[in-house]
Amino acid sequence: MHLPHRLITAERLAAWPADTLFVVYCAGPHCNGADRAALRLAELGRLVKLMLGGLTGWADEDLAFAGEDQSGGGQS
Repeated sequence: MHLPHRLITAERLAAWPADTLFVVYCAGPHCNGADRAALRLAELGRLVKLMLGGLTGWADEDLAFAGEDQSGGGQS
């Protein structure tokens, strides 16, 4: 889900349970949006991890994307 750091608010986050782990990422090496999003989430008391490498890093780890089955590629 795309949620820019400027739109991360306590009201917006109320849609997710308090124990939700948010994984944030950026598109490139000069982007600091993920760092800013992680800081904002942490300030709001949310669990957060930074995904180094962005979507490419996610795929490199063979993790499924929304709409994919857990075997890493087929559409569900």
